Amino acid sequence: MIKLIRNFNDTEVKTAIRDVKDGLIKYKTIMELFRNTDVSKDISFQRKYKGFYRMRFFIDDSIVTYFNFFEKYKNINPKPTFINTLTYFFEVNNKFQYSFVSKLLATLDPELPVWDQNVLSLFGKKNPGNWLPKGKKIEEANEIYNKLIEWYKHFLTNKEGCNWEKFFDGIHPNSNITPTKKVDFVLWQLGAKIKKNKNGKANP
Repeated sequence: MIKLIRNFNDTEVKTAIRDVKDGLIKYKTIMELFRNTDVSKDISFQRKYKGFYRMRFFIDDSIVTYFNFFEKYKNINPKPTFINTLTYFFEVNNKFQYSFVSKLLATLDPELPVWDQNVLSLFGKKNPGNWLPKGKKIEEANEIYNKLIEWYKHFLTNKEGCNWEKFFDGIHPNSNITPTKKVDFVLWQLGAKIKKNKNGKANP
């Protein structure tokens, strides 16, 4: 199982939780819209989603494909798997979009984690190397994602994970988001702070 690169004290965790206030509001708006709109057509939803998840470099055709896929699987079970979705978008866009695939899947199923550079860095992980062949990239990415899922499941049942959730609920009561998303918010903030301290500024 993967592990965090270091332990975080209660003060660090509570500070991270306080810092998610604006992001939490935006996330809840996105999830409310998602449940009640056709995401393939609703420009307002798409704008909010792209802004929240920083999809700056998507070209128009890729965006259309992305949100069409989103809407197609919104009310279908079982949901698409990470490996199948990653492969599909590679075949369409000729790019591996690990993070944006995970964000799509985590919106379809909020019990799933988000693949993000800030989060991966806390586990000492990075995106698969660009030099790897396609099949190896897919294999390595799927392994990393499954390890993230495994870590979240374990963490949310242990004492530290329960404390994080208790802290989150104390600072943001009635957030009505999943335990997985609460931890995701905390990890992103912790990773962003570490990156800021290293680089002198926060990077997405």
